[in-house]
Amino acid sequence: MNNFATFICFVLVCTMGCAAGSADADFKVISELLTEKTPAEITSGSARFHWSTQHRNRINDLCEKFMGDYPADPRRWEAALILFSRPRSFVKFADDAKLDQQRPGTVVKGAVEYDLEAQAQWRERLAALDLQCEAASDMTPEVRKNYLLSRLLRRATELGAAVTLRKPVDLDAYRAEVDRAIALYPDEPRTAQGFDRYINLVRRSTGDAAGLVPLFEAYAESPSPGVREIVQIGLMMKRAQEFPIDWKFTAADGREVDFAKLRGKVVLIDFWATWCHPCVDEIPNVLAAYKKYHDAGFEVVGISLENAGVPPNASPEVAAARLAASKKKLLDFTARNDMPWPQYFDGTGWKNPYTAKYGIRGIPAMFLLDQEGKVASLDARGKKLESELRRLLKR
Repeated sequence: MNNFATFICFVLVCTMGCAAGSADADFKVISELLTEKTPAEITSGSARFHWSTQHRNRINDLCEKFMGDYPADPRRWEAALILFSRPRSFVKFADDAKLDQQRPGTVVKGAVEYDLEAQAQWRERLAALDLQCEAASDMTPEVRKNYLLSRLLRRATELGAAVTLRKPVDLDAYRAEVDRAIALYPDEPRTAQGFDRYINLVRRSTGDAAGLVPLFEAYAESPSPGVREIVQIGLMMKRAQEFPIDWKFTAADGREVDFAKLRGKVVLIDFWATWCHPCVDEIPNVLAAYKKYHDAGFEVVGISLENAGVPPNASPEVAAARLAASKKKLLDFTARNDMPWPQYFDGTGWKNPYTAKYGIRGIPAMFLLDQEGKVASLDARGKKLESELRRLLKR
């Protein structure tokens, strides 16, 4: 046999072998791509954006191909879940110069233009795939769980976008999905997340935080420990509205803060951090209100979620240095932005006692206290801050 014939035989043998195990090999490629990190040599914002977009679309292509090539393989539903969690990107135009200006977590207007028609068609494809997943008879129990819980959180995101646009939403249908998750997977953290998002959707839709109390009470005996914890925090918020807040601490700049001594004034408690872009965006609004109403009896107290990043096993010297650096960053920021009010700081981030006690899961978060020290509003942000101040200060 000549060399060419030998080569052809080798190719045929390899091809036959690959065909026999191609489903495993193809799924392995997808799994490996999911863990692939951005190459270290890619540093610019535009390069990261293009790599991420191409990487995501490549995964999408392989998942769709797997589902088409292996219609009887149960792993096709795992591929479907990947399509839901990593939706395809339809970039029509990208301005690399603007992309290079973007900070992490921000978007420069006009940096990217998307093909909206292609996006809409893709969403229709995913909606059809959702129905296929719901009706699937060969999903493993683990994949079924992941599908239902991921859909629960996806649905919350969709409803949240609709609420932002002031579109009507079916919260009763979403509550039924939450109840289903509680019944099937009470111990899953994502079940509690779904419930938490439902509460936030109700709050945002109605604008009535007090109206949540009956809802919390309805879930007080939930079989889900995570849901019960959220309920306990929610009822604690109710107590905060019934009884004066009596916090007392030494602020980052050394001032003594005693809420009992602030009785008779309207006080805004601002949970925030220098790294939180929406928090920073809200500062000019709070500052304007402070300057306008301070003489009329308005005070602001910041609760900073700065994280000093102190390792658990850090020496006292290392811990002190980390805390000092983080505190300096906070104080430099407040001085630079003309924020004269006191700031609570302990360098523990989300674990600080006030944030933990009231279950703050997102910032900026704001408590507006009336003259008795009771919580009068939980969402006094933007234009609502001034309207609430005028109401409480009778201006």
